[in-house]
Amino acid sequence: MAFRFPDELSPSSLTDTERQFLSAVMDNAQLGIIAFDAGSKPFFVNASFTAMTGYTLADLTPLGAWLHRAYPDPTLRHRLLRLWREDRTRAFVEREHPLTCASGETHIINFRLINLPSGLKLATLVDVTANRRYAHMLATKELFLRKVFETLNDGLALTDADQTVIAVNQRYCEIMGKPRAEILGRTVLDYIDEGLSATTRATIREQLQTRAAGKADVYEIDFRRSNGRNVHCLISAAPLFSETGHFNGSVAVVTDVTRVREMERALTESEKRYRAIVEDQTEYVCRFRRSGTLTYQNRAMQNLRLASQAPPSTFFDLISEPDRGAVRRGVSALCGACPIVTCQTSLTTADNTVRHLEWNVRIIFNDDGSPAEYQAVGRDVTRRVQYEQRLKENEKRLRILSRRFFQAQEQERQRLARELHDDVGQTLAAVKYAVENAILDVAPVADEASVKPLRSVVTLTQGLIDKIRNIQAALHPPSIEDLGLITSMNGFCAEYESIYSHVLVQKRIEIAEADIPASLKVTFYRIMQEAMSNAARHSGASVVWLTLAYEDAALVLRIRDNGCGFSLSTDAMRERITTGMGLENMRERTEMSGGDFGIFSQPGKGTVIQATWDAANG
Repeated sequence: MAFRFPDELSPSSLTDTERQFLSAVMDNAQLGIIAFDAGSKPFFVNASFTAMTGYTLADLTPLGAWLHRAYPDPTLRHRLLRLWREDRTRAFVEREHPLTCASGETHIINFRLINLPSGLKLATLVDVTANRRYAHMLATKELFLRKVFETLNDGLALTDADQTVIAVNQRYCEIMGKPRAEILGRTVLDYIDEGLSATTRATIREQLQTRAAGKADVYEIDFRRSNGRNVHCLISAAPLFSETGHFNGSVAVVTDVTRVREMERALTESEKRYRAIVEDQTEYVCRFRRSGTLTYQNRAMQNLRLASQAPPSTFFDLISEPDRGAVRRGVSALCGACPIVTCQTSLTTADNTVRHLEWNVRIIFNDDGSPAEYQAVGRDVTRRVQYEQRLKENEKRLRILSRRFFQAQEQERQRLARELHDDVGQTLAAVKYAVENAILDVAPVADEASVKPLRSVVTLTQGLIDKIRNIQAALHPPSIEDLGLITSMNGFCAEYESIYSHVLVQKRIEIAEADIPASLKVTFYRIMQEAMSNAARHSGASVVWLTLAYEDAALVLRIRDNGCGFSLSTDAMRERITTGMGLENMRERTEMSGGDFGIFSQPGKGTVIQATWDAANG
């Protein structure tokens, strides 16, 4: 629809060409246009209005119905009608309000009303919905950035082209130790000049010139606050430019690194102290990579001279050739679950002295858990190794002496038993025989009173012979050679029960005589003899269990009783076990013959004495 002035309002002063030009402008304007006559009745809308709102001129008639549709909120509609009546008396009015389009969408419209002298009214409409949306987004972002600006852990400062501070956040004020009012509108040299050294002041001037030259930089300064506290700051500054490339100012991010620098200084001092401690150690301390290449050696390590004369270049050069492979495997196996390994090796020094070293190697990890390198601490254990070797040699000699002692003891017992049998026993038998013959000779002619003393001598002599036989059996039971160990043990148990009638012996002998090593027979017998005698004399037992059998490929001799038992944890009892002749003899006999000896006991639960020999070694 082309614009045409109403006849009654058509200006007579305009030529036809001017009217056509105005009509074309009205029709093709990018603004939405509504033309009202003097009675406020719309008679023209341009294409832009229809495209913007979806309404045609027909939709605006009647105007009241359109107002209800375009402004469904009665409060807004009544306010706009009131303003329309007031605005008719003004030449130009601009307002902004929401309008409901024909599609039902609500847009924000910038509404301008022009009252012409002729009574004609032109309303221009601009859809500012997108602008307002963008403005809201910008405002939201600005609010967000302002909050970020104010809540950052680092200080932020903005300066203009004259390096005057125009904005700072709260953290910046805290770092500088001054309120915002004392910072804004001043340069950095103005508000902290009293706390700056000459060097720091020169650095700041140089950096301000660098910003003005359009260059960014990172630098550090130290200054003293008004409260006397020294502050160390890390500053990252960058210039700001206009769209035309003109220098507008700069932005600076200020981080208080005072605590970090203090910790670095403390760490440096601590490192110096600990390095001095490590350097002064007599132990050999080094670090090396996975390949073995040494990265650090303390003074003791550096002074170590090998027989090859060449200083070690890798850790494994310090390991003797026979041990090198095992040490490499041990180091390669180190991990978080097993971070340390101990190894012992020997090396020959430049003076041809053999030294024994014990190394503790530990893996060191990076922050991400990957292996960084290895640390080794070596201790010279040459003297300890020498002492251990001497101790082993002395133990070997002692075992030999103990074995010879027991052999000599058994031989002496056998000799004494033989002498008791051959000499004393035969003599007593001869005495008994002579007295019995004398009795036979005098009995026919003498009375019983005269013969009675001789009969007493015979009885006493027989008793002495029996005692001699018991002593002989105790010294060296002849039945072991004659009848074997098992028969001798059975005989001993029978005699044991006859002597200690309150004790019952239960035997479990599950081994053949031929399977018992000849070298252990006397040892078995002596341990059984001593253990069962102790049970009868000290435990108050009523039952003793004797076991001789193979158990788990081991030859086991076990004597158990149900006596009172004792606590192995008391010092007095431990001393009794280690120093008592009976128990110590049993232990010595077992260990000298290659076995293991053990005592197990608890108060009220009896005692177990057990000697075990490896069947393969037996």
